[in-house]
Amino acid sequence: MENNSSIIDCTQTVYVKDGPYAELEYSLTTCRFGWVKSFILKKYLDEKDNWHSLKFKNITESERDMWHAETVYEGINKSAYVRLVLYENSILYISNDQVNYSLQNTKAIIDALDLP
Repeated sequence: MENNSSIIDCTQTVYVKDGPYAELEYSLTTCRFGWVKSFILKKYLDEKDNWHSLKFKNITESERDMWHAETVYEGINKSAYVRLVLYENSILYISNDQVNYSLQNTKAIIDALDLP
């Protein structure tokens, strides 16, 4: 990834014959400055400020290697699978309502988003 500041927001829906099957939302923020990354991370982790009023649990030990990341948080949400993944110069917020973050699925996300 280049060292430019950017925010990519995306929502994708997988449809089947009977209607929507799964929804994927993600936001990938690339930060030039560490203080910007810290500010954005604080907003995500603050339950009153984040998009879905989520509490986050640090699950770095179990998923760091799978995501090739510095830190990984799980958003506690009964209706979606949520991850907040920190890299050296970027933050990935990703949520979906049907697909778990298996090694195969995580690899597909990393490859598609050109993450480290």
